Amino acid sequence: MPLLDATYLIDAENDPDKVEGVMEILFRRAAEQRDPILVSYAVALEVAAGSEDPGARLAELERGFMLVPLGRDELLEAARLARSVVASGRRPPWHDIETAAIARLRGTFVVSRNARDFKALGCKAWHYGKEPAPPP
Repeated sequence: MPLLDATYLIDAENDPDKVEGVMEILFRRAAEQRDPILVSYAVALEVAAGSEDPGARLAELERGFMLVPLGRDELLEAARLARSVVASGRRPPWHDIETAAIARLRGTFVVSRNARDFKALGCKAWHYGKEPAPPP
């Protein structure tokens, strides 16, 4: 059950050639594992806000993917991640922290052009433009 980052969804909308073949890999993996492809509420907000018609864009996301809210466990995991980022002297990337918390708790990977940022938050990630295949 891969978790999509906004970078992937934006690339898929604006430059489909950049992400050619990625969705086929993800759908195949999701079918094998009998799990949906996930999008966090934070990412859905970012993508819908960048659209000329946020309602229509949100409806597209809802039709194609399972939207995941932050529940109590995800909030606590995100808070722990944010504290570690602040303790290292950096400013927390809030949407990334929320997405990383969901990925960590669900044992899945994030599909992102910024995979390094998610790996720094302690979760698996796949840079679809640089790595040939997602993590197991």
